[in-house]
Amino acid sequence: MSNAPHGSKRRLRDRLGPYGGRMGLTAAIAGGVVLLDAATKEVALRTLSGEGRVEVLGGLIDLHLYRNFAGPNDILPGHTVLISLFAILATAVLVAVAFRVTSTPGAVAVGLLLGGAIGNLLDRLLREPAPLRGGVVDWLQLTSRTKSMNLADLAIDAAIGVVLVATALGWWRSRQAGEGGRGAKGLAP
Repeated sequence: MSNAPHGSKRRLRDRLGPYGGRMGLTAAIAGGVVLLDAATKEVALRTLSGEGRVEVLGGLIDLHLYRNFAGPNDILPGHTVLISLFAILATAVLVAVAFRVTSTPGAVAVGLLLGGAIGNLLDRLLREPAPLRGGVVDWLQLTSRTKSMNLADLAIDAAIGVVLVATALGWWRSRQAGEGGRGAKGLAP
């Protein structure tokens, strides 16, 4: 009996990949995004309903309650079920990817993506008018030229930033180490 837990831990560790994976970090970030997103949506629903557009910071940021039934940038109006099914598929793929992440930047990026996907998916599943037909609660507009968004959307955008920064740093480090062609080796005497 005492060998069973050790054996199951070893199998789990093997499934997580080298370095034991970063599932805990990914899950913590995703959970944090989901909780913050849900909390801010509830505050927005309570405080912004019927208020129209509320300017903050001299109009740099607008708070405006909007129910998005048409997907990102309103690309699929009238297809809420299709958008919801796609969101379920994307979330499932991100969960699978989360088990394979081995780097900290990867865990942060996947956690942000997963949290954002779950946050918006929960709106589509649990909000009116019906499951798979619910509208995402958007409440934040960064400038008058941008669409309304929420913290889940900001987390998804932040994940893209993490990937870009991690990629640039990786490229820079490989150049410095001479792995990217001539790099630093070409400069040595």
